[in-house]
Amino acid sequence: MEAVDDSIITDERDVINSIAFEKLCRRAYGLERAFENVWCEGDFKRPGTQKGKSWKSKVHRDLCDQYDTRGVPNRSTRVAAAD
Repeated sequence: MEAVDDSIITDERDVINSIAFEKLCRRAYGLERAFENVWCEGDFKRPGTQKGKSWKSKVHRDLCDQYDTRGVPNRSTRVAAAD
């Protein structure tokens, strides 16, 4: 998120309407949504004991993939599943 803030504050050009900025924001928002249910290290890090066999992460990596356009094969920035 620091990169988003730096782009807005320090760049002299119109970054808000650039495709690169759109991709950066989509990636940041996807990560934010993926980790929204994580509150402590135990929510995303597998325990090393026997409890680790039935443990499930609270990170929803599929949400990150839905918003991030890097995995989309075409050059469009629109992701219908996320929008």
